[in-house]
Amino acid sequence: MNIDDEKILYNCYKKLEKKYSAKSHRMALSKDKAQAAGIAGKLSLMLMRLTSPDIELSNVEIQKYVIAVKGMFTQYSVIKGRNSSCINEAMANSMDELIRAVCKYEADMVSMLRMQETGGKRIDILSIFNQKKYLNQLGNSLARTIITEAIHGAATPMGVQPTYFITDTGMRYHRESCPYCKGKHLAAATLKMVENQRLKPCKCLSKPLIFDKVDYTCVTAFIDESIHPVAWDVEGNHGKAGSYSYILCWGNLTNESQITAGRIIAQGVDYSGEHEHIERISEAAIGKVLISLVYDYEFTGQVHIYTDNQRAANHWRDVAKNSKLAKHFLWVEVNYIPREFNKMADRLGRSRMLLDLPANTYQELVKNNTFQLAVE
Repeated sequence: MNIDDEKILYNCYKKLEKKYSAKSHRMALSKDKAQAAGIAGKLSLMLMRLTSPDIELSNVEIQKYVIAVKGMFTQYSVIKGRNSSCINEAMANSMDELIRAVCKYEADMVSMLRMQETGGKRIDILSIFNQKKYLNQLGNSLARTIITEAIHGAATPMGVQPTYFITDTGMRYHRESCPYCKGKHLAAATLKMVENQRLKPCKCLSKPLIFDKVDYTCVTAFIDESIHPVAWDVEGNHGKAGSYSYILCWGNLTNESQITAGRIIAQGVDYSGEHEHIERISEAAIGKVLISLVYDYEFTGQVHIYTDNQRAANHWRDVAKNSKLAKHFLWVEVNYIPREFNKMADRLGRSRMLLDLPANTYQELVKNNTFQLAVE
């Protein structure tokens, strides 16, 4: 498996080299020669570090050098594409040897990941890196990190599918209390893991799942965001207002119908200074949830957050504050949820919006028959 992973990773780097070489940014030949000379000067030292049997490296050092090589490789490929005369045969051979060494180390990391993951031997890294998103990340991130994101990073849209459980070697996915898996260890899995391993549903899933136990090691948050087309300030003046509502619940919920009074930790509505970009309101809502859990409830376990803003779900970690807050928790996932499966948080936001309306604004909305517009 390790050898196969090496081959797959090497072919991915060759694809990246072709992509980087096609970049059309112009650069003076003299500058590219200087940069190429700098890369050539580092090649021999990096080759010695990563290929010499006499040098023992710690895991931290390996990761540091592998990331450094990725940067060199990107720069090398760009120069090769726009001023190929700067790259001689010896340099090309050395870079190829260095990339093969990187692939070996990264394949070893992937092997360790396979040992740690349920059903890890069946992780299909070829299908992962065939996706443009993950292939591009390989140019600056560890393959192991990318694969982990691919199999864990996107959970099932709420209300569409149940939570999945799988065995180490089986070819089906199950419910947690599957009557056909007595004596077997079932581990929780995401939809991505099920898809990656091409598993089929067990017949135990023909019956509805029952959620009656509250898991206090995990919190699920439903958030809804809005920019009101008819808005006001505290004095009733027209304008725009951004807001978000949130419902925090104990447990790893997979459907808003599982929200009960006994599970709810807190719920509320806050207004945002953002009046134009809905994804920024979503990002503010994610930050609010994380801050509240850490500082109000001293919770640092697993957190699952669901938003109906796809862009915010994909890029929430790009917000520095949210990325820093996430480090306080054992695990944080932010996933997309279709609006039709997030009605409770939506209703909470609309109700609060009406409660905050000044009396004169409310009367004007009713009089002008714009009440429905105000709450949508």
